[in-house]
Amino acid sequence: MKVREPLFFGLFLIIVGTVAFFNVNFSLANETDLYSLFQQGDYETIVSLKPGEGEELFLYLVSLLNLNREEEVEKEISSLLPEKDYFWLDHLLYLSSLHFIEKEDLDKAVIWEKRLENYFPSSPLLPYITLRLAQSFEENNLFNSALLYAMYTFTYSLKEEDKLSALKITFQSLAHLGYLKEATFLLRRTYYAFSTLSSQETRQLIQPFISQIFPSDFSLEERLSLADFFFSLGFTEKAKDFLDQIEKYLPEKEEEIFTLHARILVREENWKELEQLINENLLKRGEKEEILFYWGVLEQRKANYGKATQIYERLLFLYPESEYAFNTFQNLAFSFRVMGKEKGYLETMEKIISRFPGKSAPIWELFWFYYNKNQMLSAQEMLEKLKSFPEERNKALFWWFKIDSSPEHLEEIVKSGVIDYYYARAWQELEERGFFPSFPFGEEKPFPQVDPTNISYPEHWEKYQFLKKIGMWENAEIEVLFLLFQNSQKKGFYRELSELYTQKGDYQKSILYSLYLQEGEEIPLNLARRIYPEFFLSSIQKFIGDELDPYLILALIRAESFFNSAAVSSAGAIGLAQIMPSTASWVIEKGWADGGEEDISLLLLNAEKNLEIGVSYFSYLWERFGGKLYPSICSYNAGPGRVDQWLETLPPDPDLFVESIPFSETQNYLKKVIANYFAYSIIYQGRFSPPPYL
Repeated sequence: MKVREPLFFGLFLIIVGTVAFFNVNFSLANETDLYSLFQQGDYETIVSLKPGEGEELFLYLVSLLNLNREEEVEKEISSLLPEKDYFWLDHLLYLSSLHFIEKEDLDKAVIWEKRLENYFPSSPLLPYITLRLAQSFEENNLFNSALLYAMYTFTYSLKEEDKLSALKITFQSLAHLGYLKEATFLLRRTYYAFSTLSSQETRQLIQPFISQIFPSDFSLEERLSLADFFFSLGFTEKAKDFLDQIEKYLPEKEEEIFTLHARILVREENWKELEQLINENLLKRGEKEEILFYWGVLEQRKANYGKATQIYERLLFLYPESEYAFNTFQNLAFSFRVMGKEKGYLETMEKIISRFPGKSAPIWELFWFYYNKNQMLSAQEMLEKLKSFPEERNKALFWWFKIDSSPEHLEEIVKSGVIDYYYARAWQELEERGFFPSFPFGEEKPFPQVDPTNISYPEHWEKYQFLKKIGMWENAEIEVLFLLFQNSQKKGFYRELSELYTQKGDYQKSILYSLYLQEGEEIPLNLARRIYPEFFLSSIQKFIGDELDPYLILALIRAESFFNSAAVSSAGAIGLAQIMPSTASWVIEKGWADGGEEDISLLLLNAEKNLEIGVSYFSYLWERFGGKLYPSICSYNAGPGRVDQWLETLPPDPDLFVESIPFSETQNYLKKVIANYFAYSIIYQGRFSPPPYL
C-alpha cells in the first residue's frame, strides 16, 4: 500500500491538473476567445461551448439567434423572464424583435417588442425597436400599425433624426389611409419645425398625394396657409389653386393674399398679370407697402429703373419701418448702380449699413465697390466695419493686407485660430515673405474621460462597455446616448460617441462629436486629427496617381459628404464624393473605372467604387486644367464648361478670381475645400505647399 500511495497521489494530481487545465482553458475561452469568436461571427463554436451565465450566456443566446435557432432562444429567454433579473434580458428581447423584423416576420417581432415593453417599460431600447417596426409596417402597407409605432417613437425617442423619421412615417401612413387633411397639416408643421427637413425632401414626400389634396377640404384660413406652404415647396400651380379659392372671401387677409399672389407671378415671370394685380389693388386699397414693393419689382424687371427708384423711395417715405425696408433699399441701390447714378447708389448703401447694423453683406458689397474703383481709404473704412463681425474678421483682415501689403494683418489672422480659406491664404503669404507663422494647432491634450463612479444609471455604462467590446455598435450607441442625456459629463460622453462612431463606420457623426470636444479657440493636435480624419486614405491611394495629393481628395470628400457614404443630395449626387449618376456613367464609359452590371445609383453607394469613380473624375479635371488648383476644384462643383468661361472673364489674380465667382455655392465650396486642404496638409505633412492656384 505504501508503494502504491505515491502512484495514486500522482494520478490524483494528474487528474486535478487536467481538470484545472480544461477549466482554465474553458474560462480563457469564455473570457477572451469567446469575445473574439463572436466578433469573427463564429457562432457555431460559441454555441458548442455552451457558456451558461452572465455575459457568456448573452453571447451564447445571441449566437443562437444569429444561427436562426429561434426555438432554443425562446426556451432560454422564457426561463429568464419570470425573475426578470438577468442583466442582459432587455437587450435579448430587443435583439429578438429585431431578428424577426429582419426576417420580415412582423407578428413575432411584435410579440418580442411587447415583452420588452411589458418587462422594461422605461428601457431606452424601446423607441429604437418601435421605429424599426414602424418602418417595416409602412413598407408592408400596414399603415395603422405603422402609425401606432411611429407615434411611440416620436414621443419617447432621444434622437431628433429618429423623431423626424417617425413623423415622416406618420405622414405617409395618414395619407395612405385617406386622412389627407391631417397628413398635410402634419407635414407642414414638420417642415417648419425641423430645419433638417429640406424643401426638396418635403416635396418628394407629398408629391404622390398632391393631386388628391383639394381646397374644398379646408377652411378659408387653412387654404391661405397651405397655399403659402405649397408655394415654398415649388408646387406653384397647387398654390394658385388654393389661392383662387380665397381671394374674394377673406378681406381681412388682403395683404397676405396679395403678397403670395405677387410672389407666384414673379416666379412665373408673368409681368402682365402682375401689373394687372398691382393696378387693381392700387385702386382698391391704395399705396400699401406690399403693393408699392412689388410695383417697384415689376418696373425693375421691365428695366424701368427710373420708375422703380421713384416707387421704392415712395415706399420708404410712407413706411420708414416697413418689413420690406431692407429689400427695398437693396433694390433701390441696384437700380441706382445700373443707371450709373453713383451718388444715389452710395447714399443708399450707407443708409442700409446704418439702418441694418447686424448685416455684413452690404458692407462687403460697398467695400468691393470702392476696391474696384481704387478708392482704398473708403475701402479700408468698410473693412474696419467688417472686422466687427466675427465670421467676417479673417476676410476683412486678408483684404486689408491685399490693399497695404502689411504682414501684421496676416499675423492677426493666424493668431485668431479660425481655420478658413483666409487663414490658409494668410499662412501661405507669410511663409512666402520669410515669416514663420505659429503652428495652428495646440499641444496634444488628454480627452475628457467619463468617471464611471459618478454617473447616474451605472448599469447602462457597464452594458455600453461590454457591447462596444464585442462590436455590437448599434446596441452600444443606444446605451451611451441614453447616458449622455441623463448625465452632466457631456464631454466624456462626446469622446465615447466619437470613438464609437469611428468603430461603427459612421464617420460623419464621429467628426461631429469630435467638434463638441473643442474647448476655447485652440484645437489640440490630437483633436485636429479627429476633426480632419484620414478615413478612406488607403482606398484613395489605390486610385490616385503621383500627380495628385491624396490629402486634397480627403479635403474634397470632407467638403462634399463629411465622409457619409450614404449621402444623397437634393440634386441627386450620391455617396462620399457626391457623384451624379450621369457623371459616373461617363467615367465608366471612358474606361477609367469598372462599373460592372450593377445599377449606377447602387454602385455609387459603395464607398470603394464611389472613391474610384470620384478620384478618376477629379484626375480628369486636374489634367484638363493643367494641375491648377482653383479651376479643378470649381469644375468638380460647377462643371468644366462654366469654369472655362470664368477663366476667360474673371480676374487672373487668384484672390480676385475667388471673390468674383458668380455662383455663391461654388465660391463657398472652393473656400471650404481650400480650408480643409490646408488643415490636412499641416496636420499630416507639417507644411502647406499647394499647387498653382490659377
